[in-house]
Amino acid sequence: MPRRDVDFVFLRGLPGRRVVTAQAGETLLRPGDPGSHLHVVVSGRVRLVRGGTTVAELGAGELIGEVALLAGGSHPYEAIAQAATTLLAIPAAAAIGAIGQSAKFAQGLAQTAADRALQLAAAGPPPASAAETPDTPPAEAAPSASDAGVPPAAPLLAAGLLLGEALALPPWEADRQAAKAAAEGKPTIDKAVPRPEAFWKKSYKCPLCDFPFPMLQVRDQFVEIASRDSDFYERHRGINALHYAVVVCPHCYFAAMPDDFGRVFANEREAIERALAPIRTRIGHLDFSDREFRTAQHAQASFELGIVCYSHRRNSYRKVAGFYHRLAWLARAAGQEEVERRHLAVARDGYVSALERREADDPRIELTVMYLIADLSRRVGDTAEAGKWVGQVLQHPQVERHKLIADLARDLHLELRAGRRAS
Repeated sequence: MPRRDVDFVFLRGLPGRRVVTAQAGETLLRPGDPGSHLHVVVSGRVRLVRGGTTVAELGAGELIGEVALLAGGSHPYEAIAQAATTLLAIPAAAAIGAIGQSAKFAQGLAQTAADRALQLAAAGPPPASAAETPDTPPAEAAPSASDAGVPPAAPLLAAGLLLGEALALPPWEADRQAAKAAAEGKPTIDKAVPRPEAFWKKSYKCPLCDFPFPMLQVRDQFVEIASRDSDFYERHRGINALHYAVVVCPHCYFAAMPDDFGRVFANEREAIERALAPIRTRIGHLDFSDREFRTAQHAQASFELGIVCYSHRRNSYRKVAGFYHRLAWLARAAGQEEVERRHLAVARDGYVSALERREADDPRIELTVMYLIADLSRRVGDTAEAGKWVGQVLQHPQVERHKLIADLARDLHLELRAGRRAS
């Protein structure tokens, strides 16, 4: 499902909100817990589970606790941190009051609740509670709305959101989708599976060996981004476009980003050729032609080849650091935490060196690199360095012209402050 815009900037300013941190594996919410707060993921990952089935996987900017908030009841799922995670906890009263203050937040909250209803329906009914087993006496009748002093809308809404398939799709929407499917006559496509129609071919000519070749490019409609981490790593539901980020000549293995693949200076060409010659036999088993879909192994080789080639090109510190950063993303996807941390440390130092060499040629790039240095420092455990660089981002004279970086830097600043208070 698409990520919903819940107006995070607005939520961050609500009264009573506090920063909450959780370690990987820590349970944030349990089924049946009262909905006392609405939670917003600032960074990290959270998995929602009901009855052993994954309901959803959430990233930065997504909501937890929306069902209990709107229904006035308890949480229908368990929320578990999948990595070190930071959240904003917003009191239920403040979150309900915010619905009338921000139309953008109200829309994002409603969309998220609708998404969750579909996800809960797909996960199936919740496991039977002890009160529903044959050996247990029937529970006492719940008090009526008038006896409890609660408006009848709250329990009715709670029941509606948890009915599952009965309310998952209104009949008019079901009819519309059925008519559309009949008109198109097309089966549902699993976009995560590489297939020929998911790609188009772009022609290149290698500047090192003059070999012409086509490269597979992923069509936009087959790229589905589930979430983004704070250092811009994109988690894909569909085909992983990261695997196709680098152009690699299938003949000589020269590698570069698409924008600067076509031209290499003469003195660079000689140095790159010397560097590639001894390593070609090591990767000869990998086919970078258009005959084969790329895997994580292709992606790793393409980034490593990029490091080799750019190490002999001018003004390349930032791009080499970027390749190490992408290697860290591959390690993160594979659950290799120590490998990820090692690559992140190298990438962080490379970004610092790029700034020292003035390779950031406009304020947007400069702010992005400064923010990444701060975020990667936090990820490798260097909170002092992270605090120094995030402070420089927030004090930059151009920061307010680049809202995304400004918001990310403020979130990181909040997280670092929360960590200092907890220690």
